[in-house]
Amino acid sequence: MKKQKLKSLVKKTRNTAKKNITSNLVTELKAVADKLVPGSKKIDKEIKKDAKGLAKKIAKEIVIDEATLVASNKQKKLKYRHQQEILLQ
Repeated sequence: MKKQKLKSLVKKTRNTAKKNITSNLVTELKAVADKLVPGSKKIDKEIKKDAKGLAKKIAKEIVIDEATLVASNKQKKLKYRHQQEILLQ
């Protein structure tokens, strides 16, 4: 696989992880905040902002196994090609 394509896959994986981490942090922190303080737009906004920053730091530290990533990408391509062949028949 070309180096540029591999970088793109790693970046895409990191962004997906960052989004998942952010959404999980936001839901958990909102649940805790709702127990302590009644609903506040200001607190919700701060939670989203801080969760996004923390998720970015965590996602940077994630180690991504490139061999596994390449293998899973090949499997997805094969599955997609197989589906296209079925549709064309």
